[in-house]
Amino acid sequence: MLDKLWKLFRGPEPAVSRNDLAEFLTGEAAFLAQKSTIEYCRARAGLQWQKLFGEAAFNEALERCRWEAFALVLADMAVLAEGRLRSHAAGRSLELAEALHVLYEQILNSHPMPAHRRDWHDRSEALRQRVGRAQLASPARTDEIAGVSGRAIFDLLPIHPSLRGHDRLMIFNHIRFGMLTFAERFGRRVNPGAVAASLLDGRRSP
Repeated sequence: MLDKLWKLFRGPEPAVSRNDLAEFLTGEAAFLAQKSTIEYCRARAGLQWQKLFGEAAFNEALERCRWEAFALVLADMAVLAEGRLRSHAAGRSLELAEALHVLYEQILNSHPMPAHRRDWHDRSEALRQRVGRAQLASPARTDEIAGVSGRAIFDLLPIHPSLRGHDRLMIFNHIRFGMLTFAERFGRRVNPGAVAASLLDGRRSP
């Protein structure tokens, strides 16, 4: 009993391995993607949200949006992780980038493929190119990273454009704030030296 209470107050175990990082990124990306899409749609629908969420066509569009948002936010988080881990890669930054790309693919493919997709190749290739560009400069600021998914998710929301109005900035700021929170958690949870070493030592391990 005391052990359980101690673990509760101490908080989650630190991420020290590739698998720990995968679990951490998956949970964080799923939370932010769902919060950004579902809460916005519910707020925009107002008092009619229960009726809207009961419509099959809307739920199909929302499911598509949620999966795409997950992949987009996960990519943002992978880019942020690359920037935080790069200095711990001991001159193997290209290998680190490839390891994070492989991890991204494996996280996406660990879930059943959404009905609207045959594969995640486009998202995977976009991340590969994005991390490659990121490595040409110093690690980007978190708000700059968040701009990629923030803009894309707005265009995917299953709410008619006439009702979305000028909400693009609101969605962007929601993603931005979520990414800033993630960055803070990353700093507390992830042991960068241990995770970088694990990524570089086992890029293709599950």
